[in-house]
Amino acid sequence: MLQQKPIQTISPCFLKNLSAKDLMQKLNQYQNDEIYFYVLTTLKWVNEEIIQQGCGPNLEGDLITLCTCKHYLRTFPDIKPNTWIAGLTSLNLSKKIRFPSLLFYLTRISHVYDTHAELWNNLTKKQRGIKSASVNVLGDIYQPKSASINFDGLNSKNYEAPIPKHVHEPFYSNDINPGYKKTTKLIQGDFDLSFAWNKPKITWKGNPVGKGQRKLILRDFIAQLGDY
Repeated sequence: MLQQKPIQTISPCFLKNLSAKDLMQKLNQYQNDEIYFYVLTTLKWVNEEIIQQGCGPNLEGDLITLCTCKHYLRTFPDIKPNTWIAGLTSLNLSKKIRFPSLLFYLTRISHVYDTHAELWNNLTKKQRGIKSASVNVLGDIYQPKSASINFDGLNSKNYEAPIPKHVHEPFYSNDINPGYKKTTKLIQGDFDLSFAWNKPKITWKGNPVGKGQRKLILRDFIAQLGDY
């Protein structure tokens, strides 16, 4: 018997499953913001729901974080507070379940950090217990071994190793320092402006999104959304 892959327990506070119309109303005052959006390949369709089997983005602990995927995207200068990030289902998933590409999550960046240590120190004890890669096979934040002011936050040797069978266990050091010349920022979403959908509610009507990411002004992104 095949062992079932772990799935994220998405925080209920984000699972509003809004319609396109309701989402547009909530985002009305932010229409001039910029948004990056991309396809998630770790989403699956199980028991009539969209599930997340990867660690990034992490939608657990009442906080959306993006710390273990989209490394190159997170080096962009525009990845800063008040920029939006959105994830869509892949074309492969859409073909399997006969849905168009769907909106899975959306968040406005509230904070960015340069190292996992910085983000770790700004989490609550409860959030650490849920998001830590040392205790959760889908955790996306690595626990520093020291709180020293001389701590080298870009050296993986200064962090606790992830729990065995963590989805990034073989290459977790690349999450801490991917090796780009520019800083790979760690993203924290705004609690009040974070949304997730585990049901087919909002479709992407624009051109298919392939690898990488695309950038728009939020009003133009919203104009290409529709109710399923």
